[in-house]
Amino acid sequence: TPLTLTNTIIRKKQPPQIKWEVYVSMSKQCKSLGSAATLAAFLGLSPPDMVQVQPAKFNVKSKTKGPNVRCLERTSGVVIEVGGCDSVEKVYRVLSVHMGLKKYLDPAACECLKWNYRGNAHLDNLYVNGYRNNGGGNKTNLNEPTR
Repeated sequence: TPLTLTNTIIRKKQPPQIKWEVYVSMSKQCKSLGSAATLAAFLGLSPPDMVQVQPAKFNVKSKTKGPNVRCLERTSGVVIEVGGCDSVEKVYRVLSVHMGLKKYLDPAACECLKWNYRGNAHLDNLYVNGYRNNGGGNKTNLNEPTR
């Protein structure tokens, strides 16, 4: 029997359509207030095919403290500026309520990131004074070798 070949159309996958651009301020003041964690939370929670997240330096003369976030919708040109976006919950709220992406977000990822940051903050507090807790309430100087 003869082999017949059918014509198939090979379509290239279309590049994702980025709907939003999110800029997180990395100014000196915002960095001291946790903008690196805010940037990481946006990167971890936002759908990558719809939201492009970037660090930025922009002058924001707002009454709120940082970290400052600027969200730009590409199609309509709507700009949302948020100050004091210093927790995973606030990042989730910006994405879900203000940007309208709730159906694309995973609440479990929000909860996981929240506990991850709390755990890291707790570990940072243990090491802040140069001591670590050995479990029995005994503090050991980190500069001295352990036995």
